[in-house]
Amino acid sequence: MGKFHRINQYIKAETVRVIGPDGAQLGVMSLAEALAKAKDLGVDVVEVAETAKPPVVKLIEFSKFKYQESKKERAGL
Repeated sequence: MGKFHRINQYIKAETVRVIGPDGAQLGVMSLAEALAKAKDLGVDVVEVAETAKPPVVKLIEFSKFKYQESKKERAGL
C-alpha cells in the first residue's frame, strides 16, 4: 500500500517550502499563498516531506502525483 500524503486544506503547517509543477523551488511561503498559487495553476498542493522544517509541498495534480509515486514503487520492487 502507498504512503499517505496530505493535500490542500488538510496540510497542517502554516508555512511551507514550495516546489512548482516544473520542479523548480518557489521558496518558503504561507500555506494560504501556496493554496492560492495552486488554484491559479489549476493543481493541488501535495505534502511530500512532512518532517522537514518547514514541510515541503509540491504543486501538482494529485492524480498525476499518485501515478508517479506508484511508478517509483513498482520500479523499486
